[in-house]
This record gives sequence, C-alpha cells and structure tokens, in this order.
Amino acid sequence: MALLVLLAAVLVLEAAVRADGQTGFLSIDCGLEADDSYPDDLTGLTYVPDGRYIDGGENHKVTTVYRNKWWGPDTRTLYTVRSFPSGEGQRNCYSLPTDIGSKYLVRLEFLYGNYDGLDSLSLKFNLSLGVNHWNTVSLDTIDGNDDGYNVYEVVFVAWASWAPICLVNIGQGTPFVSTVELRPLGILPYPAVMGNVSLSMYDRCNVGSSPDDDELVRYPDDQYDRFWFTDAYTEADPLSTNISTQSTIQPSTEFAVPSPVLQKAVVPSGNSTKLVFFSDQLDALLHDHFVILHFADFQNKKSREFTVSIDNGVQSSPYSTPYLKGLSVTGGWSSNSEGKYNFTIAATATSALPPILNAYEVYGRIIHDNPTTFSQDCFLSIDCGLEADDSYPDDLTGLTYVPDGRYIDGGENHKVTTVYRNKWWGPDTRTLYTVRSFPSGEGQRNCYSLPTDIGSKYLVRLEFLYGNYDGLDSLSLKFNLSLGVNHWNTVSLDTIDGNDDGYNVYEVVFVAWASWAPICLVNIGQGTPFVSTVELRPLGILPYPAVMGNVSLSMYDRCNVGSSPDDDELVRYPDDQYDRFWFTDAYTEADPLSTNISTQSTIQPSTEFAVPSPVLQKAVVPSGNSTKLVFFSDQLDALLHDHFVILHFADFQNKKSREFTVSIDNGVQSSPYSTPYLKGLSVTGGWSSNSEGKYNFTIAATATSALPPILNAYEVYGRIIHDNPTTFSQDCKLAVSIGL
Repeated sequence: MALLVLLAAVLVLEAAVRADGQTGFLSIDCGLEADDSYPDDLTGLTYVPDGRYIDGGENHKVTTVYRNKWWGPDTRTLYTVRSFPSGEGQRNCYSLPTDIGSKYLVRLEFLYGNYDGLDSLSLKFNLSLGVNHWNTVSLDTIDGNDDGYNVYEVVFVAWASWAPICLVNIGQGTPFVSTVELRPLGILPYPAVMGNVSLSMYDRCNVGSSPDDDELVRYPDDQYDRFWFTDAYTEADPLSTNISTQSTIQPSTEFAVPSPVLQKAVVPSGNSTKLVFFSDQLDALLHDHFVILHFADFQNKKSREFTVSIDNGVQSSPYSTPYLKGLSVTGGWSSNSEGKYNFTIAATATSALPPILNAYEVYGRIIHDNPTTFSQDCFLSIDCGLEADDSYPDDLTGLTYVPDGRYIDGGENHKVTTVYRNKWWGPDTRTLYTVRSFPSGEGQRNCYSLPTDIGSKYLVRLEFLYGNYDGLDSLSLKFNLSLGVNHWNTVSLDTIDGNDDGYNVYEVVFVAWASWAPICLVNIGQGTPFVSTVELRPLGILPYPAVMGNVSLSMYDRCNVGSSPDDDELVRYPDDQYDRFWFTDAYTEADPLSTNISTQSTIQPSTEFAVPSPVLQKAVVPSGNSTKLVFFSDQLDALLHDHFVILHFADFQNKKSREFTVSIDNGVQSSPYSTPYLKGLSVTGGWSSNSEGKYNFTIAATATSALPPILNAYEVYGRIIHDNPTTFSQDCKLAVSIGL
C-alpha cells in the first residue's frame, strides 16, 4: 500500500513538472497574468507568471510599437513588466528556490518600451543579491536604439533554500523588470565562484560572429542557457578577420562553451601576429574583475601556439589550441582603479599560424559581507561495525559517529584486538575500534549508499585499521575501491613491519550524479575486504575546479609540510572546516634539505581552498644558501600516471619581498609568484601524465627575490575518469520550484 501511495505521489509530481515546464530551469515572465504560462517560441522553455515569487508591484505592458521591433515578433517574454513604484531606498525582492551549496546563474532582462507612457530618457536603480550590491541597472532610450533594454547576470553559490534577488530604488526612476531566469549550473565550475564570492557578468561575447548578424546564442545550443552576445563592450586593435567552420567542435568539459560559438572565431588581419582587446568604456564593476578566454582551432592542423597577457600582466606560458576541440584559459582577479580591462593574445616565434579567439567572458566580483560556510551538521560520520543505536561523539573532533547498518547490506561486525587500541593514535581513537568485513568470493562488490544532492561536490574518506580483527595475523591485504562503476583505488595494507598495524586512509572528491553515491569494496582475491570508518563531507563552496561530472579526484597525498613528521600532528576538523586530513608524514622527499619555520601570527586563508590556519602557520624554506626547494615522489604508484598538484603558500617571516617560480613535473617554469604577507596563496598545476607513476615540483627564487622560496602545504591527486559522465539535468528538483 505504501508503495502505491509513493507511486501515486511520483505521478502527481511528474504531471506537475510537465505542467510547469519541461525543464528544471525557472523562467519567469514578469507582469504576466496569473495562470498564463506559455512555451517560448525561440527556446521552447516554459515561462510562468511571477506572482508566486514576489509580493507587491504592478503589472504593465510595453507599448505596441516596441513589440515587433525588439528581436522580432517572437520575443513575447519582453512584452510585459512588473514595476515597483516606491520611495527611495525601498527594496522589492524575488524569492527563487535553490539548494544550499549549489551554483546558479540568475539573469534579469529589462525592456522599458515606454510601459508607463512617460517617455523616460533614462532610468537607474540597483540590484542586490541578498544584502549585497550586485550591479546598477542603467537604461538609456535617448538614442532610440535600445528602447531602454539591458540584461544583467550573476553566478553564485546558494546559501539557503531560496535566493532573494532584489530591485532597489535609488531615486533615479521606478524599478521594473521584464524577466527573471534561474539556471542551475550543476557541474559547471566557474572556480572563482564561492560562498563569499559571486560573479556579476560584464560581458560574454561570441567574438567570431559579426555584430551585424544579431545572432544571440543561448538555450538549447547552450545547455545552461547563457547568453552569448555578438555586440561586445570590447574593441580590438589591430583589426581582426572573422572565420568560421561547419565542422563539429568538441567543447571542453570545463565551461561547455556551445558548438555554434566555437565554430566562429577571429584572427589578426594582414600579417599581424597578435590580437589586442580592451574595454571601450569605464565601469565601476571592472574595478575588480575576472577574464575567461575560449579557443578552438578549425582552420587546419598546422601548429598554432600563443601566449596570453591579461591587464598588462605577465605573459603566460605558451598555449596550443587542439584541433576541433575547445580550450579555456582563465586569468586571476585583476584590479583597476579606472574600471578597465585588456588582454593580448600573441603568436610565439615557432607558431605556424597567427593567434585565434572564439569567445570571452568578463565578470566583476561581488564580495559577500557575511559569507556562510557549509554546516558541519551535514557531515555523515559512520563507524563501521558499530552496534545498532550506539552513536557517540568523537573525543578528538566532537563529531557524532553513527552505526553503518542503514547504509549497507551484508557484512560482519568485528572488533580490533585490544593490543592495537591504545597504541594507535592514543586511546581516544574510538572510531577505529570496530570494522565491518565482507567475506565473499573474488569479484564480489559490497557498497555503502551515501545520501547526496545532485550536482554538489563531496569528499568521501574511508579508513582501514586491520588490527588483527580476524585473528589471522595477515601480513598484507589488498582489495579495490570503486566510486559507482568506476575504479577509485586499490587498498593496500601491510603489517609485516609492525609499524602501521595494517592502517591506511583513502579519499575521493566527486560531483554527485544522483541522490545517493555508491561507495564499493571489491574482492580481488588477495584478502577479505573490510572498512573501519566511512565519512561523507559536503564541500559546498570549496571549488577543486578539476572536479567535474566526468572527473573525480583520488587523493594521493595532502601534506602539512612545515610540521615535523616526529610530532605526529594530524590537522583536521574543527581546524579544517571541511574535515580534510593534513598529514605530517609525506610520500614526497625534498632535495636539497629544508628547514622548518613557524609562527603564532594569525594567517588569513585564501578563499579558494580554505587551507586551515594551523597548516599555514608552518612552512619549510631551503637550508643554507640554497635558492630552491625540490620535491619528488619517493615511490611508484599507478594512481600517479595521471595526476594533479596543488601548492599552498603563506609568508610570515618578514615583509621583505619573496618571489619565486614553480615548475611541476619538469614542465614550463611559471611566471613569478609573490606570497602575500600573512595571507594564503594557492597555485594549481594542470593534469600531468607519467608512465612510471611519479611526480615532482620545484620552487625556485627569482633573481630579484630578497628571500628564499617557501612552501606550507601541498596536495596531490590522481584522476578518475567516469565512463558514463552525467550532466546536470534541467529537470533537477522541480518539486521545490512548484511548491511540493
């Protein structure tokens, strides 16, 4: 009977979803009469009235003369507006349904179209994302070309189950809005977007399209319904030539630029070997901005190699555009007191072809005054083998550990022998006292089902302490771990030297593709699989930009470099808000020798990776007069055939200049980095391949540096490629948006 009720509820929900619009996007036509939903002729998306998302305001229609002249007669979404006649300082807010920790794009369109009959020449009012200023709407009808049209977008991480999108009266005209659109970005990274940083779009340009063709690329060509404009806020010098192709281009998985955008590009005119772009107007939004450049080569298979310089900064290492494949290059945050930006793409001396550019994006930064972190109340901490209803708070972290019975079928509960309890990280490590084992035949899988939200990022950690739980005194054990159907790692436990007692820990970072994640132990005929703890940690705002729907990260090492291996100090929660393990004993050796240094001063972590302060307060510098630090893996590991390195820095010695370059896996030496005083800095490498399963990195002082190089911590990950990657469905969680 319960099943029939559930099925009936599902059918009702499905019917409601279809009625409200066949996609999970929320598309609001502001000022539309109640119950007057319709499918948009241009996109096929269903637009709904705004009454349920806003209190107050008045419905109006733009005058007939503006309807057919604005992007053609099919643009019904701009026919009506909701206006908010109110006093200066008044706020009117749309409440949009969101999932905590997920990323969203919100777009507002404004077409004045003389809806009020006042023939206003200009209007200005503010937009805010919650309490934070987002942008100032500026509409100008004095030249008669725009009819008072503009569009504004913001990309943000949701901090609650709804997002307030507000229009604020600043005394320069009545606020109004034509459309409000919410688009879940799911696995799309935009790594600069975090809990305390949102992006306000300044420009997103389909460079290869001529402004004359007025071709706006959006959904369904862009699965996230981003607007790719042809008329840019940027000028080019020297002049450029438009080129295009009909060949299919494979977008990069990072930003998923749509194929119609990548099929068009510009190259320099004549014999020029560079493209220079610069903003043609001042804008306060650009005081702190971020540029993303998108490339795809389709002319021929000759080599095309170029460097990139953003805002007159250091010239990058050379890039090569893959043939018929997308490539995206992101700059860091740039500040400009005048509100301008520029970027230069220059061919190298060995390039057979001139530089190319297909598209770009420019964003301003919104700093949130009161950023929220993902609550530790959402941590799931499982003590495997614990008896039912025997939950307890862990003495080391304060986190509550629960039995595993509700998350796994099968297996047997065991306890490690008493002799191992008090010798392993002290008597307080109760989490390792019990295990669940899975005696089964070779090839058998036993899977934990962990609750997840589709499109959100998670860290899962499994700990294993053999501790002779089975009384067999096994010298070594091996079995596989898998994330869903994909191999994650091979558990290898060695007790022959008596030091580790058969202990190891394995972590994976992934994007959830369903409402639960299967974490599986697989018997490979080299010992009975077992596990001590299973821990699920939502990463929320933490980016790890290399993690996407088709790529997960398997941790090889995460090292608190400045701590001596002798002090055995594991840094984790509550010092690390995401409960990452920062180890002192590394899988990496250093040559030349290094010296440990530390401070008691408070260090401000970077917002990107939120390395905990106790880690950043310790570091290593070269011993003696050496001017470089060289680290290399001290063992082979198949996981390292395809790997990714993140280096973390913070300076606390003194305020003298410390400048250095970084080279990972004997690659190209980076541009110089400077460590900010008492602030964190993180440097990420790209994916590196090594058939031997090794890695190395070198940090070398520049000739002008007053201090030697420094390193506080690093992380090394292997790559898990998912055979059947999933994208974030437009049908996601409509139960929220339809009020069920």
